[in-house]
Amino acid sequence: MKYIIDAGHRKGEGANANGINEGELVIKIRDELRKLLPDALYVPDNLTFPETLEFARKNVQADTIAISIHLNSNNNVYLNGTEAYYSDRRDLAEIFSETVAKRLGTINLGAKHEKYSYFGTLGFLHLPCPGVIVECGYISNKDDVEKIKNGIMSIALGIYDAIQKIEIDKKKISILRQLVGLLQKLLALQNKMKLGALSSTQNPEKLSLTVKSIAAGLLPVIHLITGIELVNEQVDKVIDAVFVLFTSYLAIRGYIRAKRNLGGVQN
Repeated sequence: MKYIIDAGHRKGEGANANGINEGELVIKIRDELRKLLPDALYVPDNLTFPETLEFARKNVQADTIAISIHLNSNNNVYLNGTEAYYSDRRDLAEIFSETVAKRLGTINLGAKHEKYSYFGTLGFLHLPCPGVIVECGYISNKDDVEKIKNGIMSIALGIYDAIQKIEIDKKKISILRQLVGLLQKLLALQNKMKLGALSSTQNPEKLSLTVKSIAAGLLPVIHLITGIELVNEQVDKVIDAVFVLFTSYLAIRGYIRAKRNLGGVQN
């Protein structure tokens, strides 16, 4: 998955409160995040907002997520906490708000639709990919200010945590899809045997090749779960183990059917 990361304002720009300039701090947060996530694509600091949007559009891929880092401010100095704005992916905004708030020690205000923002519509959220605007805390609130001043790295870690969680969730979905695919193949094989199209006694070699072919599909699943890529003898052992399990299942099923035919097992 590809990430486009934007420091929401340039130096000297954005909100100003309690001696803090938003632009200066979000750039510092972005710089710390770059150390944790060097492979992401970072928006250059010298771009205007329209140029930032054009830069992002040109670099969007099928699995891109765009993230813009901001600090909040309000005339009500009692408002505090971390929140994230979204247009169509509330789930992503919830993840970022939760992980940043946890790292920074602020109140988690959660995901908010862009219509509740000051502007009503947020251009960064209308790129041809999912986007999130992370409002890390209120520089207009003295409690948040102290946490933000001392928590530049904490905020970066919170954003990094969110990205890691998204990657883990993506891996889980991939594993589930592959397991469902393998289960469907095994069920199809079982149906063939019920219909007599494939027999363990008449066609043992064909059955062996079919089961082992399906078992080979477990290898990328094992790699996704453990991060270990099996080679040579390890591959053979996994495939053989699946074959033994499946043929044992067939043998047990055959035994139970035989007992039923003899009246030894009641339905």
